[in-house]
This record gives sequence, structure tokens and C-alpha cells, in this order.
Amino acid sequence: MANDLIQESASTNVLSIDPEIDAQVWFLCAIELVCERADKRTQDSLLGVIESLTKTVCDQAPGVRAIFRLPGRSLARMTPQVGITYRVEWRLFGAPEAAAAWADALHTYTGTRLRHYRLKTFENLQRRSVAQLCAPPAASEAVLDFLTPYPFATKPGQPTQLSRTFFLGDLAWRLLKLLDLDRRAAIQAAGADITLLPWYWRLQKRSRASHSQPGQRQWLIGCTGPLYLKGELAPLLPYLALAEEIQLGRELTFGRGYFRLHVPGPAYFEKNLHDKKILSTLATEILAERDDVAGCGDDECFASTLQQHLARDPKLPAESLPAPLPQALLRHLHRLLAPIFNPMFDAPTPSYRKGYSLATAVERIHTAFQHGLVFVATANLPQAATMLVPERLAEALDALLPDADRAFRAWLRAGWQAAITSAEAGERADPLTRLLLNLYWQPLDTAVLATGATLVRQDDAFILLAASREQAEAAAQAARVTLAELGMDVLPDDLIVQEASTGLTFLGVAFGAQAATAEPPPVVRKPVYITQHGCFLGVSGQTLDIRCHDQEGDRLPLHRVSEIIVQGQASFSSALVRQCHAHDIPLSLELGSGQGMTTIIPNTAAAYRVAYRQAVKFERLDTMARCDLAKTLVKGKLEGYRTLFQQRYHPGTQALLQALARAMQSAEAAADVAQLRGVEGAAARRCFAELNTLIIPEALRMARRRQQNPDPGNSLLNFCYHLLYIRLNSIVRALGLNPFLGFLHAPDNRYESLVYDLMEIFRTRIDRLVLRLFNLKTVGIQDFVATDQGARLTSAARRRVLMQFERELLTPGRGGEPPLGETLYAQAVLVRDYFVADRPWQLLIWNRRD
Repeated sequence: MANDLIQESASTNVLSIDPEIDAQVWFLCAIELVCERADKRTQDSLLGVIESLTKTVCDQAPGVRAIFRLPGRSLARMTPQVGITYRVEWRLFGAPEAAAAWADALHTYTGTRLRHYRLKTFENLQRRSVAQLCAPPAASEAVLDFLTPYPFATKPGQPTQLSRTFFLGDLAWRLLKLLDLDRRAAIQAAGADITLLPWYWRLQKRSRASHSQPGQRQWLIGCTGPLYLKGELAPLLPYLALAEEIQLGRELTFGRGYFRLHVPGPAYFEKNLHDKKILSTLATEILAERDDVAGCGDDECFASTLQQHLARDPKLPAESLPAPLPQALLRHLHRLLAPIFNPMFDAPTPSYRKGYSLATAVERIHTAFQHGLVFVATANLPQAATMLVPERLAEALDALLPDADRAFRAWLRAGWQAAITSAEAGERADPLTRLLLNLYWQPLDTAVLATGATLVRQDDAFILLAASREQAEAAAQAARVTLAELGMDVLPDDLIVQEASTGLTFLGVAFGAQAATAEPPPVVRKPVYITQHGCFLGVSGQTLDIRCHDQEGDRLPLHRVSEIIVQGQASFSSALVRQCHAHDIPLSLELGSGQGMTTIIPNTAAAYRVAYRQAVKFERLDTMARCDLAKTLVKGKLEGYRTLFQQRYHPGTQALLQALARAMQSAEAAADVAQLRGVEGAAARRCFAELNTLIIPEALRMARRRQQNPDPGNSLLNFCYHLLYIRLNSIVRALGLNPFLGFLHAPDNRYESLVYDLMEIFRTRIDRLVLRLFNLKTVGIQDFVATDQGARLTSAARRRVLMQFERELLTPGRGGEPPLGETLYAQAVLVRDYFVADRPWQLLIWNRRD
């Protein structure tokens, strides 16, 4: 009989909470269903199917509170599949007679009226109590691994953050609702010394069509995955063991709040730390960026190398591992940790996070001014990574990481030690170091925000903004005390409260005497690059329409477009030309081979005014002023080579780096441009010799640098330099600049001397691209043909090089650096602003050390 009661044997490790709870009885009803039909157009989640079944049976047999689960099945495995057997369990709370009637109703319904499923087995009703549950072992950490959503009220922007009070309240509510026992005070006391880590689970949102309300959808929202608990767990563990049986949360429908209790908690990062698929993805990225991966020519080889090192004792100093393994390992650790740690940081402190930049910090400061926060105090903590107390950081990590992730924590410690070494050498902090700095500075964020002030951090500096002087002083004092506790010294001139209206400089940005009422800078218009062949460009009203091969493409507002650069074969409408004229948008055309180009510049006074003001200022510059500007170009070029060779450091590199440093000093001391060119030429020859040794295939190494009758190595270098020239020439002309007015290259030459000037500071980026093309075998000796004018790339090889060049232009760098294409445009804008807006001369030098 379906309603025959059986007594389940008690566990050898019997759970006991208190006499009243121990005396409670409920019932277990279990069945197995076989799916016979799963129509993809109409199929419902198993949770929806079982919820409808539960509601129907409850209507037929009232007097029972029923909750269900599909044992071992997570939300991701709830899609019905034909032929699969599904076990369903109900916990029934009510009188024995009511539970037996409920089981009979379920048996009748599933045996005769259930659609798309066949009843396979129906187990006898079982009596359950605390005595049938296992008492968990003593531990300082536990994990509630939720397989179905656990719903709770969330804060805006913090969908996974669950407070301890709310969690304990949910646990007490469940006992009150299902067992009619009020244990709110006891449970709050039992969990008084625990800490929740709601960073490891994820918010789930699922919807289904409502059967009772046509046209409406029912939403299933809540968190699934591991919820880690740390602290003094002994008083709370018995309640958690009971909650594993009766589930958790204030919703009894759809099987919500079903979890499995793990004591002690399992590791979270260990599996992904050694995951070959994740490492292969990382290896592909590294090989696309670097060409000096010793002994590895493909991502599988490099991924295996990473996996082997991760299995060893953690060791990350650069001299102990072949390049670029340290950077790859640090990036791997950061990617595993960032999704967990970033959500826990306070939103008003954006420093060191993806999507936040200097512009973000400046915008937040302007917003604070507009809200009346005009009393400010600033502080700067240079080389903050070297000032931190390792023991304090280790304590912070231990409080937030699972105890079982021992290897992962060891690698984090190794990464931190490597970061300190790099910081002491003056190198820029890597993303992992910045993430750990955010963790270390979290007490500072909490202390300042507790005063009601606003805090904006960026890099190693921060600013406090408050509505009154008293509030600003309180925030500054809280910052001083917290920084002292963190082992950091504040400079005497830091954290001095002032009014923003007196003028403020922060992060190199001068907010001016009217800072309190200043508006944020306008959004910069950006260029549009058309690289795909066969595109048609038209307009629809004030919108640029891009259609490729009769397929709808992008639609961009014309007021956000600074210029349009078309490469290869494309067509455009006369209406587009008229709109470009109306919006002052230059239209540049390039041939697909990288040769030949013209720019349709709007025939307006503004377009000619740029060239006129450039010529006027150029003529006003005396010989020494032009020489000084040329010096910045040479020093910028040499600094780029220092970066390039620093990335490919080997025992002989130090002498070259010292020689480049001396060359930069000689460039600064040059008496005229002719002497400066001599310094630049000598340094360039030495750089070329070193660059040549970095080419792994010996057949592609260059005998000497030459443009006429080139060998294969020089041929590829010339072609890539020409691609850079084409792009810069297009941008310079599109901005209205006269490309023939240069400083380092003589302005009376027949070529575009200003374009060649700007090329100098970007040549190292092209050199790095050429190294990759050769060393990763994208281009080989077989891709060249001999002609009477030297070696030439084949057509197929040119297409591959063009694709790689475009990828170089469009791919953002690590650490949030913009793509090279955007950097070229930004540099040309800075040159234009120097001539037209009387702004300082500024070059975007490549000086990264990572």
C-alpha cells in the first residue's frame, strides 16, 4: 500500500538539537518517473512539472505542507530528456493520517493522469525525525551547496550579498513554518560568531509560462552554488544539518532552497587552477601577444608547460622561470580570483577594477562636486605594494578563501612576493597585485564611507569628498588611523582638508578654481574603421548604416563619429558624403594592399583653420624649439625599445638597456637636429642588431637594415612599417593637419615628415608584431618570392599580415590599455591640440614593463 509507514533506521552518528525538536516527526514520500515525451517547443523545467503535480495533490489532500526535491539534480540539469528516470522526494509536514492521504492521492494521480511521464516506482511512506539525520563533524568552515535557487531580498547592485542576520532569520522561519517551533533567539545566538562568504555562488533567473494566468510568466529567482560559512560553527551546525533535510528560505514552492551540506568545506579554486581547457585559452592569448615562449610554438605545448609549473612548488620570481611564464601564471591567478573578489568591494571605490579608469575617477569627482561635496582631502601612497604587511594580507586572504584551497593560497603568496619585487624595481603593478591591494585597502574604504564621506581611489592615490568641513575632517582622521593600522605612512602634506573652489589637482588633472561647479569633459568622438570587403556605407537620417554582403550591420550616430576610414573594396552613397560634410567627418579611403590613399576632407573653414594655425605656430618656432620637440620623439622611440627588450630580457640585455639610457641622455644634450639624428641612427642600429637576434628562424634574420632590394626579413619589416604609415597618414590628414610639417624629419622633404615623426614612437610596436609573425610561424621563408627588386611577400602572405596588423590595431592591451589603433588616433589628436588649442606637447610613449 502507498500509505504503509516504515521506520527508517537511525544513523550511527545521531543528530540531536533539543528535546522538542528531536521529538518532531515528518514524512518522506519518494517516486521514480520516466520521461516519455519532451517537446522542445512546450517542454517545462522539471521544477515546473513537479510543482504543478505538488499543487494538484495538495488541493486533493489538504492538511499537509509539502516541499520537494530532485536529489542530486542542480538547476542546470532540470531539462526533461526522453527515457531518463527521475527520482522525486517530498517532505510532508502534518498529521500521519493527512500524510498518508496525501501519498494515496499522489499515487493515484501519477498512476493514471500524469502526462508525458510514466510512474516507475512508488516507495512506501517513511517516518522521518532528527534521529535519522547525521550529526556533522566539528569544523570551522562549512559549505551549503545550493542546487536550486535560494531566494532572499537583495540590495540594488549586490544580487548575491546575504547578511548573517537575514540568513539566520530564514533558518528560524523555516522551523516555524514547517515544524511550528520558534527558535529565532536560539538560532541568532548560535550563529553570532559566524561569517558568511556570499561571493562564490551566483544569481539565477529562470522564467516559465504561467498555467493558471495565461500571458503571464512565473519567475524563479535566487542564488545557487556554494555559500561558505566560517567561524565558530559548532552551535549552528545541528540546525544546518536539519536545514539540509527541510531546505532553506521563505518560499516553499518549486523546490527552492535545496542544498547539500559539506563539513568541512571543499576547495573552490583547485579544480580550475589546473584545468587544461582554461590554461589552453590563456596560452592562446599569450602566444598572440608574445613571441618569446621558449620551446613552445602552439597553445597546447604552452598550456602543458603552465600545468606542469602549477603542479610544482609555487615560485614566481622572473629569473627563476622562462619568459613569459610568470606573467601568464599571474594572469591565470587573477582571472580565477577576480570574479569572486571584485563584487565584494564597495562601489564608490573604483580603483583597480575592470571597466574603471582615470576617466571614471574624474567623472565621479565631478558628480560629487555637483552634489555639493566641495570639501576635499587627498593622499598619495607611492609604491603601495612595498608598504603592505604580508601577515595582514595573509590574514585577509585566509578569512575569504576556502580552507581546502591550500595550493591556490600558496600561489597567491608567491604572486604577492613577485609583485613586491617588481614594485621595488619601479615596475607597474600587474592586475593580480591591484586586486590584492583592493582587498588590503578594504578597511580604508569601510572606515571612510562610515563617516558619510565619498571616497574615490585611483592607482595609489585617493580623494575624500564631503559636504562639510567637519565631515571631511572626520573622514581624513578615519583614513589616517586606518592607514596606520595597515602599516602605511601618510605624508605631512596629505589629507589636509580644503575647499574645492580654491583649486584642486588630483591624478594630474587640474579641476580649476571653479571645480565645484565644473562640468565633466565631453565624450570624445571616435573613428570608425571599415576593414571588411564588400561593405556599403549609407545614412538613415543622422545615423551611419553599414551593410556587408546585403546583411544588416552596425548603426552608429553620426555625432559620435570623428572620421570614417575605409580599407579595401567598399562603396558609399552620395548622401553619406553630404552628411560627412555637414558633420565635419573626414572620409579616408585606402587600398586593400596598403598602397595608395586619399582623404575626403569636409570643405569647411574649420578644416582649413587647423592647417593654417598649425603653419603659423610651426613658423613661430625657432630652431631650438623645433630641436626640443624632435628630442622628445627620439627619446620616446628609445623608451619604446627599452620596453620591448625589457619584455624579452636575457643575460645580455642589461648592457643594451644601459646603452639606450646613455643614448637618451645624449639625445637630450644634442645641440641641433643633425646631431640628434646621428644619436638616433647609432642607437637604432644597435636596436636592430638586438632585434635581429630575437628572430628564431635563422633563415629570416636580416644581414643589415635596408629598404632597397630587401631580404625576407627586411621585406616584412618594410611592409608593416608601410601599413603603419598608411594608418597614421590617414589620421593626420583626416584631422586637418599638414602632414609635411615635421621636426625630426626635414619639413622641406617630399615625404610627409610629420607622419614619419609620429611613426618613430610606434615603430617598436610594429617590431614586436614582426617578431610574432616570424617566431610563431605565421610567416615563413616559403611566403617570399625573389624578384629583381628583392624579396616580396606572396599575395596570400600579405593577406595574413594584413589580418594580423588589423588585429594589432583593434586588440586592447592588458591592464586596460586602449588598442594601438585608438592610440594612434589619440596621438594625432594631441598633436593637433598642440598646434590649435595651445596645449602642451605630449607623446603617448610605450613604457610598460609587464
